[in-house]
Amino acid sequence: MPPVHTGTTVVLDSHGGDRLYAQPDEPRAAGPTVRAALPDGVDAWSVTRGDLVKTLLTHPDVSRDARASWPGYRPGAIPWLYPRTAGSRTR
Repeated sequence: MPPVHTGTTVVLDSHGGDRLYAQPDEPRAAGPTVRAALPDGVDAWSVTRGDLVKTLLTHPDVSRDARASWPGYRPGAIPWLYPRTAGSRTR
């Protein structure tokens, strides 16, 4: 089953990433797949259903490598994001 997007974008204002893990309820309440506007202009997706996460993680067109889907990605340019993307070279 493809992800279902509600058309909602959740803005997570976490003061440089310090509170990202303290804000899970808002995207979860908005739907199973929701666009998320993160600090420093980072756009992402919040996927909260296990079956959809598994589908994405095993799909051949989805990569954990930030460079594969973010042409302007510069390692370390966004300090709070770097530990979550560094070293992700495999598909």
